[in-house]
Amino acid sequence: MENYNVKNFWSNIRRFSSLILLVSVFACRKDGPEEEPQQFHISSGEKVLIGEEGNFQFGNASLSLYQAADSSINSGIFQSANGRALGDVCQSLTAFDEKIFAVINNSGKIEVLSKSDFRSLGTIIGMKSPRYCQVISRNTAFVSDYKANAVYKVDLSRLKVVDSIPIRSWTEGMIDHQGKLYVCGKSSDYLYKVDLATQQVEDSISVGSGPAGAVLDANDQLWILCEGNYGDSRPCSLVRLNLGDFSIDASFEFSAGRTVSNLIISADGLTLYFLNEGVCQMAISDTKLPVNPLIPELGQTFYGLATNYLNDELWISDAKDFISKSTILRYDASGNLLFKSEGGINARSFLFLY
Repeated sequence: MENYNVKNFWSNIRRFSSLILLVSVFACRKDGPEEEPQQFHISSGEKVLIGEEGNFQFGNASLSLYQAADSSINSGIFQSANGRALGDVCQSLTAFDEKIFAVINNSGKIEVLSKSDFRSLGTIIGMKSPRYCQVISRNTAFVSDYKANAVYKVDLSRLKVVDSIPIRSWTEGMIDHQGKLYVCGKSSDYLYKVDLATQQVEDSISVGSGPAGAVLDANDQLWILCEGNYGDSRPCSLVRLNLGDFSIDASFEFSAGRTVSNLIISADGLTLYFLNEGVCQMAISDTKLPVNPLIPELGQTFYGLATNYLNDELWISDAKDFISKSTILRYDASGNLLFKSEGGINARSFLFLY
């Protein structure tokens, strides 16, 4: 595999859950047996919900909860609260008002949970391979999908897919801004601009190999991380898009063979972070990519990355071999380790419950 080392190979297998993993490890299994629900008590103070993918086709996705009051991580909270397994591959987490939306990729569903006790409020089905949920309002959300070449429109009052917007690509990360939905077309190399009033694609622009995620900065400019596609020899890149005239005004190309992922931004919109052999930090005013990471990987396998908007702390997961339980790491904004603990298998998402 050109420009792919062993770590890159495994990272792409876990990132794109449609790929079939080694038979000796990832055989088909059903979700676990139902159990009697338990009341899950949440202490006051800072809380971080951790989404753990589990192993593809094992049905062992899970949620864990970090509580700052005692620096503990409680595992299996969905199963404890609901008496059943979460499903197969927890892809992403998002929250709106008092609801949490857990996108369960290979199960083709979104579990909707109460923010207060993680009890199920319902399940959204009718999707093929959902990836991310972008909540637009109390009643409307859009969901990207690996297999649909579309984004789904979901009526949140009924927890039901009611429509879809055709996109000429597998769809990944999304962001809404000023009545537009910007959608990363992972397999087409395009970013699509959807008018939310008409629910039609209004424009599109080629940005690079495998656009996967986007963030909006303090200057209302959109940054897109192009992570590459499996088997594509083109390098990863980071692109800044001027939303005024929908044109690229800066592009940064990574060294060939690098695996770059997980673009996020600080609360003030001035600092970018992403994974590239560690956690890299880049000001939106920089004219070059960072030379060295803020937090070196040092033999670990960084897989999830998020920033706490209240204190700019960085949360990272080390997936190790993608089979063992992950390690959860928490750093301050200067890159000093504050906390380390065991998480679930393939921890990937962090949701800060403010």
